[in-house]
Amino acid sequence: MHSSLSPIYARLQKSMVDLLEEIKDQPDTVLNENPAKGGWSVLQVIYHIVLVEEASLAYVKKKLSFGEEIPKAGFKQAMRAGYLKTFIRFPIKVKAPKIVGESNMPVDIRFWEVLKKWKDNRAELEEFLNQMPDDLLKTELYKHGLVGKLTPKNMLIFFELHFARHRKQINKVLKEVKYVV
Repeated sequence: MHSSLSPIYARLQKSMVDLLEEIKDQPDTVLNENPAKGGWSVLQVIYHIVLVEEASLAYVKKKLSFGEEIPKAGFKQAMRAGYLKTFIRFPIKVKAPKIVGESNMPVDIRFWEVLKKWKDNRAELEEFLNQMPDDLLKTELYKHGLVGKLTPKNMLIFFELHFARHRKQINKVLKEVKYVV
């Protein structure tokens, strides 16, 4: 994996491992409990995070399979990345794209199923990043639904910011449900 990606990937891994370690002893009934005012349960939020990363990697792989030349990243990509980094920090609710939203969200999820799906997805992501040629680092390989084309590094930064945003949501849900410390 390129040295510019490995620290971001390591932080991504640590943040999810820390979260899963924190909640692993909770019963699935608690982790599947939706907040009283509506919204996703803890496991639904984690499942959403996993789906976003899975769909993003699938997009990148499909784009590469076409064999077309991928545009080099430039000033516009940098602006889009800056916009995304700023926007995602605001507490503005954004409707999730259909592929990673309500319609693909199981109602009752088992912790160990989410853990396996996450581990499988991260193994695939790590393998992809380890095999990715360095010349793709400065290309608009990834397309974010809100801001458009980004570099692979900015895709990982999005994953990190997306996780942090939903970690706050998870913390709120955990406070509301019968979470046992």
